[in-house]
Amino acid sequence: MPNPTGAGFFGKLPGTGDFVQRRLPASFVNVWDRHFEQAVSASRARLGDDWPQAWRDAAVWRFVLAPGICGELAWAGVTGAATDRVGRCFPMVIAAPLADEAAIEAALRNDAWFAAAERAHRKAQASGEGVEPFDARIVALPDLLAAAVTADAVVPQLDWGSASLWRLPLPTLVDTAWLSALWAALSALPGHALWWTTGAPRMPPGVMVSRGLPEPGAHAGMLDAAHADVPVQTPGAATAARTPPAPAVTATVSMPPAAMPAPTPVRLPDDLSELFADLAPHLDAVEPGAAETTQRAADVGGARVLHRYDCALTMVVADDGAPDPRRQAAASVSELIGRFVPSDFVAGMQALRTRLLVLHTRLRQLAEDHAEPVHEDGAVIAVRVTGRWADLLRIGTASAWHWRAGQLHPLFAAGGGELPADGAGLGGELDDLLFSRTSPVAPGLGAPAQPICDEIVREIDTGDRLLLLATRKLAELPASLLAEALALPSPHAACAHIAAAAGLGIHAAGWPLAVIEVQP
Repeated sequence: MPNPTGAGFFGKLPGTGDFVQRRLPASFVNVWDRHFEQAVSASRARLGDDWPQAWRDAAVWRFVLAPGICGELAWAGVTGAATDRVGRCFPMVIAAPLADEAAIEAALRNDAWFAAAERAHRKAQASGEGVEPFDARIVALPDLLAAAVTADAVVPQLDWGSASLWRLPLPTLVDTAWLSALWAALSALPGHALWWTTGAPRMPPGVMVSRGLPEPGAHAGMLDAAHADVPVQTPGAATAARTPPAPAVTATVSMPPAAMPAPTPVRLPDDLSELFADLAPHLDAVEPGAAETTQRAADVGGARVLHRYDCALTMVVADDGAPDPRRQAAASVSELIGRFVPSDFVAGMQALRTRLLVLHTRLRQLAEDHAEPVHEDGAVIAVRVTGRWADLLRIGTASAWHWRAGQLHPLFAAGGGELPADGAGLGGELDDLLFSRTSPVAPGLGAPAQPICDEIVREIDTGDRLLLLATRKLAELPASLLAEALALPSPHAACAHIAAAAGLGIHAAGWPLAVIEVQP
């Protein structure tokens, strides 16, 4: 039977009693075996009693390895969790050699091959088949180098050598042109590997770039995204770290610069003034509650403001888009936030971001299980205040504003300059990790498209106010109206002014907005 790619495999099959190997050289297998033996051991220790379920739920990762990582050749393949007949666990890897850069380019543009290899792996693990039928599937894989021609894509120019591991979102579920462009950006650095996944119950679709094979300590994060808190950088973090600090009123970055104080992993006291010393946030925002039963309030169904004072966190969440009583995004976020503990925020907003994206995958699956798909589109805007810094995260259609000394600044706008009273000069949104938003309207949690996430850190001072808005109805309000509201004497008056202008009704429990005022 023809085998146009020379693909082989190594690992565990449920129909066999030990490791199986076909057509992969010792130079590949020896490196892979030693590395993932350590990685599996590290993830077991990290996940503890949850490890068996995480292994069963694990995503399949697709990859391209540069020459020199597993022998002299480059490799393309897929790897996923696997077990043998007696339940021993070790990843199965299906891999094919790549002779040169042209072959790598063709492979990265051939999603059909990776999808077929992933299906072969999943079928073998689900059916319990033995080595011979599995080998027949691998031999029958399509030609890896017969890629369709696709358009070019643009990726950021970053110092990829500044970190050993990067985590990125996929612009779309699988974008072969983007993956090819990303590899081209890495080609100047020897020994890098590109990994991507279409997602799993515990893993949103995403990309990793590693120096060599990912460190064993990162393996838990490859099984369960909620545990991806080993030292990992995003492009925004690296850019921020190389950018000199700007004046407080204009500083807008994607992640905290190195000079910013890291959150301390301690239990927060009930009296937040003990934690923030001379600077504590005064939260004058609506409490969670049901949306008003009128048609106007239906536009912000499920809206709620969530406070976790022990985590110094305030979040506005709402079900956006077309009304649908079956929507669960806002309620699911509320339940999720209740499970956080203060130590989850040691790495900033990373754990929150990751778990929300995992929730998106689950909401999407539930939405598609109905005969008539559920119109999920959860909007989230969250802020965590620690000392003199406010860390903000948004997903979907939401916005945040910083009011200081009578001037209003959009926290997610490009440039970070002073906003004129009429709102002129508002251009595209702050760049996400890989691409920019030209409108505040964006896919949210559970939406058909992958949600877009933004994160920034802002220096704050006594007397500042932060305004959080969720849903299209509020995110598209004119800046002049927001400035007028924030100039009012109290945060509550500001919220009421905005709600009245948006026609949200008189019941504050259904308003998807919050104002945080920093007091001495």
